[in-house]
Amino acid sequence: MKVFHVVTDKNVGGAGVSACSLLEFLNKSEIDLGLVVPSESFLLCFFRYKKVRIFEIENLSKSFDLISVFKFVCLFLKEKPDLIHTHACLSARIAARLLNIKIIYTRHWICDGCFCLFFKIINNFLCDAIIAVSNSTKKSLVDSGISEKKIKVIYNGIKKVNIHNSKNKKKLKKIYNLESIFTVGCVSRLEKIKNIDIFIRAAKLFVDKINSKTKFLIFGEGSQKEHLKNYTDKLNMNNNIVFMGFFKNLEEVYNLLDVYVLSSNQEALSLSLLEAMSAGCVCISTKCGGPEEIIKNKFNGLLVEKNNAYEIFLALKKVYNKALTRKKLSIHARNSINKRFSLEKMSEETLKLYNDILN
Repeated sequence: MKVFHVVTDKNVGGAGVSACSLLEFLNKSEIDLGLVVPSESFLLCFFRYKKVRIFEIENLSKSFDLISVFKFVCLFLKEKPDLIHTHACLSARIAARLLNIKIIYTRHWICDGCFCLFFKIINNFLCDAIIAVSNSTKKSLVDSGISEKKIKVIYNGIKKVNIHNSKNKKKLKKIYNLESIFTVGCVSRLEKIKNIDIFIRAAKLFVDKINSKTKFLIFGEGSQKEHLKNYTDKLNMNNNIVFMGFFKNLEEVYNLLDVYVLSSNQEALSLSLLEAMSAGCVCISTKCGGPEEIIKNKFNGLLVEKNNAYEIFLALKKVYNKALTRKKLSIHARNSINKRFSLEKMSEETLKLYNDILN
C-alpha cells in the first residue's frame, strides 16, 4: 500500500502536527509513506521519520490553484500512490480524482454549518471518505451537506506527556525564573479565532483581585502577536504576561504550568488541550465544540462560556484556592486522555479505513 499525506500548513498547527504524529505510527507498518508539504513549512524542522519520504512543493499555501493541481498530477503520475490522504488541500484531491486515485480527507476544523451546494458537491465528489476529528466536526460537515455515509469520526491521538516529579518541576521553574510562582498558560496559534484577548482579560482580573505575582505564559506564534502585545501593554500587564514564542519541547511547556486555559471561539478538538491534560495540567476550556467531548465539567477539567473573561477568572479563582480540587482534576484529566486519545488507537482506526477504501 502506497499512501501520500498532503499538508498545506506553513505554520505548526493542529492539522500538521496530527498528520505528522499519524505518519510516525503508520511508519511502523508495511506502508510506503510520503508527505507532501510547502517547501517553506515549519513542519520540516522536526519531521524526519525513517521510511517516510518528503516531497516539497513551492508556493503550496492555498487550498486550490491550477499550478498546484498540475504539480500534483506530475508527482502522482511519477510516484503512483494508491491513496491520497489530504489535510485540506483541494488541489491534491482534484489531481487524485483526475488520475482515479482513492482520496481520504481529514477535516481538522469546524465549518460554519451553513448549507452550500458547491461545498456539498465538491466534497462529496472529491472524497472517498472523510475523517472528522470529533463529533462536533462531523455534525458541521453533515449540516453543510456532506453525506453522512462518507464520514468516519477518528479522534486525534497524542503521545503521553511525561510528568516531572516535584523536584524536577522546581528545577524547571527555576530555569525560567518561575520559582514558587503560580503559572497559567496557553499553547496556541496566535490567531483571532483562538480569542487570546479573552485569556489576557481574565489574567488582568486575576492579577488585580487574587494574586499579583501570577505569571501568564503564552506559547505560540501568529498574525495576532503584535496586537496581543499591544493589548497587554495597554492593560499594564507586561510584568505578568510573557510571550514565550514557539517551543518545540512541549513536555517542558506543560510541566511549567499549574493551569492550562483554552479560550477559543471554535475548536474541532484541540491537540494542545489533550497534551495539557495528558501532562496532568488543571485545564479550563471554553465550550467551543470538540473540548466539550474531552472535558467532563468538574470531573477532569472545567468548562466555561465563550467570550467570557469573567467566567475564566472565576474558574481560575476556584482552582487556585482549592489544592484538593486541583489534584483531583489533574489525576482525572491524565487518566481520561491516556485511555481515549492514544496515537495507537488513532493509527489503528485510520489504517482500517485505508484498507476498507482500497478494498
